[in-house]
Amino acid sequence: MSKWGEAILNLLFPETKFCCICQRENKNMQSLQLCFECAQKILEISETIQTCPHCGFFTGGASCPTCGSWSESLKVSTVVPYEGIFRDLILNFKFNGQQTLAEPLGFLMASRLRRLGLVEKIAGVVPVPLSESREKERGFNQSLLLAEVIAEELGKPLWTVLTRKHFQAPQSSLNRRERLKNITGAFQYSPTRKIKDGNILLVDDVLTTGATLLSCARVLRQYGAKDVRAITWAGGYNLKILGEKTKNWFYFDEY
Repeated sequence: MSKWGEAILNLLFPETKFCCICQRENKNMQSLQLCFECAQKILEISETIQTCPHCGFFTGGASCPTCGSWSESLKVSTVVPYEGIFRDLILNFKFNGQQTLAEPLGFLMASRLRRLGLVEKIAGVVPVPLSESREKERGFNQSLLLAEVIAEELGKPLWTVLTRKHFQAPQSSLNRRERLKNITGAFQYSPTRKIKDGNILLVDDVLTTGATLLSCARVLRQYGAKDVRAITWAGGYNLKILGEKTKNWFYFDEY
């Protein structure tokens, strides 16, 4: 069976003891479906390739094409580039019902925050919400599942204080200008907990234009958040520099 065939079987049957990255069995598991070697290799990507200090884009030292047009400040950390196995993992998680992937991905996101020295600054973890109709259609909110793992790993409270008021077109189907328009006024604060003067960590799966995170951060600040920063599993990247630095091992070339 091909390596990709094995990968598909492992995603469909997560009870097997395979690492979701390298697909090897009986390795020292750092977390569910994640071996120690792959965890270290993944966390080194964001330490080997320079990322934008504002939006987490993997620039490699080049100019960032993502956050230059942002009208407000928001610092975002990313774990991996949205490419190869990293893209496939989040797509299987979101669209193929592989909810168990929340644990290894959330573990790596929490580990990234630890390495950045940000844990002590976090008062609460807030997931980006889905609209009621989209969550009902999908059966879960992927950002909430990631946030639950991150909150547990870091020993922080999980605050579900945001709701999405409406759902129009999927953000993934829109360009930058359309995303900003589509998301305007989409989020509202649900007064289940006071966040006054708190430092909030926003959690989402992928950062593209940043429109969703910026909109959520704006609402949180309006209701008293002292500071808001965000973490996502994946972000944009400079393709040329990415290949030079990583040798594209995440396409299974080395396996």
